[in-house]
Amino acid sequence: MMRHIAAQRGVLFAIVSLFVATVCIFWQVGNCEFTIYDDDRYVSDNPYVTAGITRESVAWAFTSIYGNTGYWHPLTWLSHMLDCQLFGLDASWHHRTNLLLHVTNTLLMFILLMRMTAKPWCSAWVAAAFALHPCQVESVAWVAERKDLLSTLFVLLTMLAYFRYVKHRTFGRYFLAVFIYMLALMCKPMSVTLPLLLLLLDYWPLERLQIVAGEATGSARGKPLCIGPNMMTARAIAKEKIPFLALSGAICVVTIYAQKSQGVLWLNEELPLGIRIANSLFSYLAYIEKMIWPSGLAVLYPYRDLEMFTLWRVALAFLLLSGVSICILRWGQCHRYLTVGWFWYIVVLLPVIGIIQTTEQAMAIRYTYLSYVGLFIMIAWGSADILRQWPSSRQIIGLLAVVILLMLSVCTFLQLRHWRNSLMLFEHAVEVTKGNYIAHHNLAHILEQQGKMDEATAHDREAVRIKPDFWRGHFGLGLYAYKRGDLYEAQEHLVRAMKYNPHSATAGDILMRVKYTLSVQREQENENPKTTLEGQIDAKQGDSGR
Repeated sequence: MMRHIAAQRGVLFAIVSLFVATVCIFWQVGNCEFTIYDDDRYVSDNPYVTAGITRESVAWAFTSIYGNTGYWHPLTWLSHMLDCQLFGLDASWHHRTNLLLHVTNTLLMFILLMRMTAKPWCSAWVAAAFALHPCQVESVAWVAERKDLLSTLFVLLTMLAYFRYVKHRTFGRYFLAVFIYMLALMCKPMSVTLPLLLLLLDYWPLERLQIVAGEATGSARGKPLCIGPNMMTARAIAKEKIPFLALSGAICVVTIYAQKSQGVLWLNEELPLGIRIANSLFSYLAYIEKMIWPSGLAVLYPYRDLEMFTLWRVALAFLLLSGVSICILRWGQCHRYLTVGWFWYIVVLLPVIGIIQTTEQAMAIRYTYLSYVGLFIMIAWGSADILRQWPSSRQIIGLLAVVILLMLSVCTFLQLRHWRNSLMLFEHAVEVTKGNYIAHHNLAHILEQQGKMDEATAHDREAVRIKPDFWRGHFGLGLYAYKRGDLYEAQEHLVRAMKYNPHSATAGDILMRVKYTLSVQREQENENPKTTLEGQIDAKQGDSGR
């Protein structure tokens, strides 16, 4: 009885600690402004969202794909609309809604792992690392990434509903899990990998797969060992996932169609398949590096210089990832959490790893919001195994776990400062990345809005120097030259912008204005030769002669 009370107090202490720590570290997110990077399309400049919850806006959320996002995520739209209904365009409350969702996800993560494994302290450390890692800042401090938080919320709720179903298999509990999963897909299509995650959970910690004698003893496969009430064959477990897979397949078809129709799906004509596969291998390793040493975090990373995609680099990355996977599969026979943790990381990132390229960036830290949980599980349960073998190391491992969380908290607190406003965000991106032409262009746009035309021009010049066919950079230079009255330079850059993106209506409209103004000037010069450059020189010479 006393042990049970102590366990309950420990769980309550963990919940309170997770709540307080997450809120304290992330509270400054309420000081952040909307960014010019998607927040305008998702919220501040979106008339349907700013109108709040209305019949028209709700209908639009379920039937439209807006702003070249290429996603169908009606629940995400409804969430933004509700914020506007309650708080208007007060950015601080939009950010605090993100914080509330992040805190909720943290507590759900702890409860889910604790109920499935009965390991409260390992579960608490995973939840704390999930809550406090600086790579989570992007999803929390960026209003447009509300979809990350919402989809993770429903993914975790689906796993909890699935866990209840496993304990007592009824149609009602099964239907509830499928229904919640449908809600997750209506927040962000990245949730399509959940059926594979459920299969991993069946392997560990639910341990529903029948264990045969050969697996336990290394001998030839024989009859199953002692089978509990929840044990099932692999075929039966796979059949359970058919409705989940059907929903995943449907949302994949919708998403690919939407992205192709919006023109945001990069196919082979943009980047060859071999380059995309190579980049995905490098990205898997880069995300692990950022998890271990979270420095140089930026809102976006430009596509890498193609010169780095040499055969030996790609082969080395492939051998490293495949070697780790093979070793984990072998060790995972005795330590199943290793297999589940590693492939959780691999599977969650699979839809956004870049094989199907939808943007101009090579990787994005926000994609790791849920994927790092797999690596955290490997660390936490691996440390628990070490403690069982060497109990004398308890104090060292406990101190190390606390120090790691404290260091992550400090890094997160410092990283949040860069999200205070758009200027600070993209200045930091330019500082910590190389060749980031998109960040330079966004910084130019911000400076132009502040009236700093010379600085804006310098950043767009750097953007087109890095990527000569970057049409937005040429458009920016053409626009700034047009505002300065330098029509010939404006025409030069706008022509290039239209060459690289002939579908830009704004660039085409300004180019027509520039050409019309130049034609009028030429007509005036023909009518009055003295207004031409030669005429002006002659006039000056005549004045000097007199």
